[in-house]
Amino acid sequence: MKQGWWVFVFVLLLAWAPESLARKLMYAMPPEPALSEGLRFSVVEPTAAPQQPAKRGGALVVVGPGHFLDEQRRITYRQEFGGGGLAVGLLFGPLGAGANAAAIQNANEKEAEALRSRFPFTPDSVMAKALQARGEATAGAHEARIVPSLHITRDQEGRLIFWAIVDVNIGAWSSRYSSLAQGRIPLVEVAQGLPADGMTNLEWAIQAAYARALDTIAADVAGTLTGFKPMKAELPALSPRFHNTVRYEHALLLEDRMIVRGLAGAMPASPGGLGFMGVLVMPIEAVRLR
Repeated sequence: MKQGWWVFVFVLLLAWAPESLARKLMYAMPPEPALSEGLRFSVVEPTAAPQQPAKRGGALVVVGPGHFLDEQRRITYRQEFGGGGLAVGLLFGPLGAGANAAAIQNANEKEAEALRSRFPFTPDSVMAKALQARGEATAGAHEARIVPSLHITRDQEGRLIFWAIVDVNIGAWSSRYSSLAQGRIPLVEVAQGLPADGMTNLEWAIQAAYARALDTIAADVAGTLTGFKPMKAELPALSPRFHNTVRYEHALLLEDRMIVRGLAGAMPASPGGLGFMGVLVMPIEAVRLR
């Protein structure tokens, strides 16, 4: 009977997967036809986050699993460490898995509390600097309405990883671009309060990540990002707990960055527990090609 139940579940998963994955890939594709007349970016207020991934053409959303670190609920924190790992789950079965989940949740709550209100900037303020540096805030024929947010996770060594996220909407087209900031900072140092120069360097790294996202959006919408193909790579910042080599079906390698659309092998990827939909933008030094 138990074996029959697992077969039934497996069949259900197979039936669900094609529609779900197709929806996620559609969310990662540029508009058609391409918009070659240029963009003008404008920051807008986000709508409430839905329970399900946004469909193509939906309203701008900021999906924020994890703990909010700011009053505007635009900076989130979540990590996957703190439990006993796979060994505990295998040894104790469902009880072990439950204990793991509770330990991870407890670690998340403590770490989020230590980080709360430690960042003197907001996603909007950093994005404003990125737009100012572009010098194109009022240029272009098409308005790109954007909502910046910031997702923070950490690695096994307790170093924070920062994902600068841009939800973008142009007419009926919507997508999300998650851009990895360069460098990692020990959580304990941020919790204790970074010195002024350290916080300035962090803000600059996040601004540069937003700038890479904006560049990628502009090129993608204009139809100039071509040559996507399957690639095998390990992306440690995408899944800090499990460093696996994955075949990415829609990947593009540029001189300074790797861009991945919507899918990782057979299942969606997840940066630090963040539901990955849309497009990933990573500095080339954060990529390990296989």
